[in-house]
Amino acid sequence: MNTTTRLGLVRQDAALRIARPELRAILTSVGVLGLAAYGVLCWRIVEASFVQPRLLVPSAHRHFPLWMRGVLRANGSPLPFHDFLNVLVALTMLYVVIVVCARAIPALIGLGAVAALTVLFTLAPPLLSTDVFNYIAYSRAAQLHGLNPYVHGPAALPNDPVYPFVGHLWNHVPSAYGPLFTLLTYELEPLGIHGELWALKAIAGAACIGCVALVWLCAKRLEVPAVPAALFFGLNPLVLVWGVGGAHNDMVMTFALLLGLYLLLSRRPALGGAALTVATAVKLTAGLALPFAIVGVRPRWRVAAGALMAAGVGLAITYAEFGSRIRGMLDALRFQGSLHFVGANVPGYVGYLLGHPTAGYVHPHILTELVVVGSALLLLRTVLQRSWLESTGWALLLLLVTASWILPWYVVWALPMAALARRPWLRAGAVALTGVLVAMQISHLALIHDHHHRHRHHHHRHHHALVHHHTAHGPRFAVRTGG
Repeated sequence: MNTTTRLGLVRQDAALRIARPELRAILTSVGVLGLAAYGVLCWRIVEASFVQPRLLVPSAHRHFPLWMRGVLRANGSPLPFHDFLNVLVALTMLYVVIVVCARAIPALIGLGAVAALTVLFTLAPPLLSTDVFNYIAYSRAAQLHGLNPYVHGPAALPNDPVYPFVGHLWNHVPSAYGPLFTLLTYELEPLGIHGELWALKAIAGAACIGCVALVWLCAKRLEVPAVPAALFFGLNPLVLVWGVGGAHNDMVMTFALLLGLYLLLSRRPALGGAALTVATAVKLTAGLALPFAIVGVRPRWRVAAGALMAAGVGLAITYAEFGSRIRGMLDALRFQGSLHFVGANVPGYVGYLLGHPTAGYVHPHILTELVVVGSALLLLRTVLQRSWLESTGWALLLLLVTASWILPWYVVWALPMAALARRPWLRAGAVALTGVLVAMQISHLALIHDHHHRHRHHHHRHHHALVHHHTAHGPRFAVRTGG
């Protein structure tokens, strides 16, 4: 190597050393500004929910009592419908920016933002879903009316004060939730409707903070960057706006799932297997992680033993409390799978975008077979490569993409594994799915908005015609209506 070449390489290396701090400073600035803008938009949603409940708080479409407003009760300005859709798009784009810049964002600023926004959505009214009142209705059906929630839907208690707040789609559907979560809501029922609502909101918020903490701890165990992993999970807009804002039990399931992952990574296989079983008892979805843990973690028998012991205890409690009627949970899941409309699943939405709504329809049995075959191949990959954590993430992502029924907060199922993956592909898949789910919700909300607008327009025209008829014909109209 001659002197000229050597001098050129030295200059190039010096230029890179200078460029790296400058690039990091740029990424830090962009990331922090993105966080600030993200926080402002989140506050805008929460603020608008108090003055525009028909759009943002579905359970308040008839009545928005003070107890449902919570302690914030912000007096903000309304958020027009199309502006709200733009906010959702902006939040998703800012999330991508934050994920890209995450390595350069100071831990104190990033984690502080996660904590503050989680608290904000915890204190907000129940956003964009009525599910939390379904939880309350099932607990009241059992504790106050002596009804088994795995047999009866909320329609079985039409005179109960919670009934007007329940989503009409689930009126005749028994509970689809795991027995452990159902028993938890039994303990909260004495708090009353308002007390149980805010207890469930607090549990969802605490579970989200717990998930972020466990992602951080798991990242330390795996020796992957902890701050990017924590921000990847904690700042996902579907987690905050829908998961925490709507008080969904998926947050509790994910906390138990992550606890199991942390215990397995900490070489406590029996406790880890037991925690994964607990997660499954909250929501059946978590059960998909068990075979990967059993195959991929050594010693396998201890993982299996812990899972089986927890399952035995859980089954005994479940049968004592609910009997064989627990099978009604499967009926409810089958009902969900039978629903077909725009935004119900990813294949259907793709068909809708292509201009052929039926083109994306795939029979649920075929989708189930895809999940089974794909999971089996991923299990084989786990046996050969022992990459059980990443394989679990891919299996859950496959389940989400092929599910015949998907809701936006379901993305939380795959986020922990994506956040902890060493390679970027699983994270890219989770971000892409986040974007698709936001787009699906925008289309779904737009269809509902257009339907309500047409209905109001038709009602206004009908009322105007009646007034005109009454004015023109006077007493004859009055006598006819009175009869």
